[in-house]
Amino acid sequence: GWTDEDDGTFFMCYEDLISYFSRVQICRLNDNYRYSFFKARHKLGSFALIRFVVNAPGGHHYLTINQTDERCFDRAANYDYSNVRLIVARIENPEDDEKVLTYKNGKMGQDRDTWEEYENLEPGEYYMFVEFDWPDNVQHTEFCVSCYGEAQTYFLRDEKSLFNKEALLTQLMASCAEQELAEGKKTVFAEQGAAGITKYFAMTEEGYGYVHIVNDEAEAKYREMINYTKFDKLSLLKPFKGTSYEVEVGPKSKRTVVIRQDDPTGFNMASQIRISAVLHGPEMLKNLCVTKGKETQRLHPKTKQPLEIYQYQYKHQAVIAYFYMNNEERLTLQEKLQFQLQGLTIEGNEEGNNIVDFKIGPGQTKFVELKAIGG
Repeated sequence: GWTDEDDGTFFMCYEDLISYFSRVQICRLNDNYRYSFFKARHKLGSFALIRFVVNAPGGHHYLTINQTDERCFDRAANYDYSNVRLIVARIENPEDDEKVLTYKNGKMGQDRDTWEEYENLEPGEYYMFVEFDWPDNVQHTEFCVSCYGEAQTYFLRDEKSLFNKEALLTQLMASCAEQELAEGKKTVFAEQGAAGITKYFAMTEEGYGYVHIVNDEAEAKYREMINYTKFDKLSLLKPFKGTSYEVEVGPKSKRTVVIRQDDPTGFNMASQIRISAVLHGPEMLKNLCVTKGKETQRLHPKTKQPLEIYQYQYKHQAVIAYFYMNNEERLTLQEKLQFQLQGLTIEGNEEGNNIVDFKIGPGQTKFVELKAIGG
């Protein structure tokens, strides 16, 4: 227990402690660790993007955002700590003008110190994305970021002027999605014949979320239209706005919708899918016609005997496809199709033309595609 000796310890009763102190902070110290810091500021509605270097061998580190202590302000000022978002990303190509960033992690906090611990922060160059939700009447916008750990680290500068905020967050959320670092939902469209299309959805710890769609298909496109029936304390980042979005993701491409949580206390979200469609290219549709479609064998007009001529019909989301195969050695098929089009158009025909008239000789095929208007 405590004794009244000159040994560097002291005693204070609990009543005095809460009377004289508003907080108690215990610091973990390591005589071999190194400390570096950087002072910065950003305006209301802006952000900071602070570049720093971790020297070899890397290792155990703490990254911290420090707000100015409330004791530095008059009590009458009613100063309070602001909500802050932190995202850490590794710069994969530090020497290039167009940076490739790999998302590492993120966090949100509303205290004097918001920090993150890294068991192994590898050597390299990084960005700290820092965004404060300053109040509208903010006057003091200065803060400090710091690094404490095994390796020597040093901060370079704030490079937010090199980036568009929305484009930066889109790249970071896409990287987070493809690494599957945030707990969320992953949808693969294999049952629709497009195993190369993947959709990721999650809300991250730092108060951002994403719908990220990766299309690795050779031909197929993916189209989605979502309406949020509940979107409380949330907003869509540009180029999207309001409470709905529509995207079309072509072959070998990606698209990301970024969602911002505007209030750190929580949010409410519910959505309605208006369109979710895999739009296959001609080759895949032909294959689906044969493997999954309705088969009709043509008959000889006189003898009524079955011919080696087949029509396959397949309906797939926003498409109705017809595929003809003539496996006869000498006979030619001549056919005229007239459609009653309601909300559909015939691919390759002029608008309003509802007739397809064709001939296919031995060994030939014919493909007819009816697409939903706007599909």
